[in-house]
Amino acid sequence: GRTFEDGDDPRWTAHVGFPDTNSQVNSYSDLPEFATTSNGMLQMKAAARQTRLVYHAGYGWESATRGYTTQMLQGWNKFCYTEGVLELSAQLPGRAHQSGLWPAAWLFGNLGRATQKNSTEKLWPWSYNHCPDAADEEANQYVRTQQVINACLGAEFTDQYGLNPNQGRGAIEIDIIEAMPGNITFEYQNTKVAQGLCPALSNDTYQYIEPTLPMVATSLQLAPGIPQWADQRPMEKKAPGDLANCFPNFTYQWYPELELGGTVGANPSVYG
Repeated sequence: GRTFEDGDDPRWTAHVGFPDTNSQVNSYSDLPEFATTSNGMLQMKAAARQTRLVYHAGYGWESATRGYTTQMLQGWNKFCYTEGVLELSAQLPGRAHQSGLWPAAWLFGNLGRATQKNSTEKLWPWSYNHCPDAADEEANQYVRTQQVINACLGAEFTDQYGLNPNQGRGAIEIDIIEAMPGNITFEYQNTKVAQGLCPALSNDTYQYIEPTLPMVATSLQLAPGIPQWADQRPMEKKAPGDLANCFPNFTYQWYPELELGGTVGANPSVYG
């Protein structure tokens, strides 16, 4: 089968190291044991295996250990595309109700590299070339300070690096699938009703507003997002008995200007 050590494969590279972007307790290995192909399918493995890393921390040598080893494959700097359709067929690992794993498949702009935080700082998840007026900054999430190379810097700045005049640089993220195993239910009765923040609801309603694990998430992570003044979702104001601030009306379209037709279905995490 194919192997993915650096230089082995023209499309994919197995990541190596100790990621710290999401408080992981695993290390990444490029050994074929953890990522290879068989019968035309990719096979990946996670194991309870301790890995030790020795690194220079600027003031001297340090070491760290992690109790689990797994793999991440990246196509960074090997192939990109600007449009198209991506299809994925996968059997996810582990048991649905046993937490600990976070299997995922996602796309990321090639200007940044996943798990390398210095490469994504003030770059992710921007996709923006406009320089807003100062009065409109909140609506655009303060582009001058949050996007490191932005249209507000002017043509002279971008030209010295061979970039297009006034062009912002960013890397968005498209999460195709993120599986979140576990056995957790958000208890509306205990956290909202019992605290006197919201009125009691019918049993039929709770199923729509109590997100549970396991679950699967897909998302487009992109900035700028919806500004605060345009956010029409109901926001909890901790006003006892104020029904409008406690749970959404699932038959109502919260963003009528974005309506594609009819009303939207229930979404327990993002109303609308």
